[in-house]
Amino acid sequence: MAKLFRTEKIDIAGNIRIASSESGAFEITDSSNQPLISRATIDSDVSSLKAQDTIHDSDVSSLTAQDVVQDSDISSLTAKDVVQDSDISSLTAKDVELDSDVSSLTAQDVVQDSDISSLTAKDVEQDSDISSLTAKDVELDSDVSSLTAQDVVQDSDISSLTAKDVEQDSDISSLTAKDVELDSDVSSLTAVDVEHDSDVSSLAADISSNDVVALKVEAGSASIDSGTMAANSESVTVAFGRTFTSTPVVIAMLNSSTASDPIIPAMVTEIAAGNDKCTVSFGDGLASGDYKLEIFASVSG
Repeated sequence: MAKLFRTEKIDIAGNIRIASSESGAFEITDSSNQPLISRATIDSDVSSLKAQDTIHDSDVSSLTAQDVVQDSDISSLTAKDVVQDSDISSLTAKDVELDSDVSSLTAQDVVQDSDISSLTAKDVEQDSDISSLTAKDVELDSDVSSLTAQDVVQDSDISSLTAKDVEQDSDISSLTAKDVELDSDVSSLTAVDVEHDSDVSSLAADISSNDVVALKVEAGSASIDSGTMAANSESVTVAFGRTFTSTPVVIAMLNSSTASDPIIPAMVTEIAAGNDKCTVSFGDGLASGDYKLEIFASVSG
């Protein structure tokens, strides 16, 4: 019996026609001679698949690596077993049983119709996969554009932060310079303070050596040791609040806050043996309790 793919044209039940014009070339048509599938369309599909973007794993190499269960690439079609008979390559590899007679081809018609429908459905799935990959490519391009825009914003933020960092470094340098000035001022003030402490110590020593006491005594003053500054009083004894190392020189003056009070003389009549108080006598009894006695005492010099 002659082989199928040479120059023969086979009509299967008047519905499917298989023709071969040259070695390796074939065409399957319907009853109106409209091509259903041919070697040329398969080659075109393979070329289209090879042109797919390698980034999206959509080329023929990735299709040939697809799982047998998915049956989504040309290599899987050429590898179909005899039972499935799902692609044209399997038709060219038909075993001797398929090539034995036309009758066996007629009996295979139902199975081949199913295979052609399966191939058509798979072609639709492949078109869908390509569309899906194209849509994903658009999404990836959009994501890349978005990331690029964000990168520009981040570069701007980094530039802004760098400028602020320079300003802060300048501020820190200025503060450091001011801190050095303040340290210098503090050192200067510390030196002045030492001098002041020395001056205060010197003044304290001078006051101690001068032994000067100034008192203002009026009615009820705590410094009154005996006597009083009330009306009619003729004398009062006043404590210095300290003990002189030698007999001090004492001056006493009497005045009144009331203008109508008479002027009364006052005289220091006694300095205690302990050099810690003195007695002041008045020329007459005090006219009122508004008189104040001012006493100055100092070591003689």
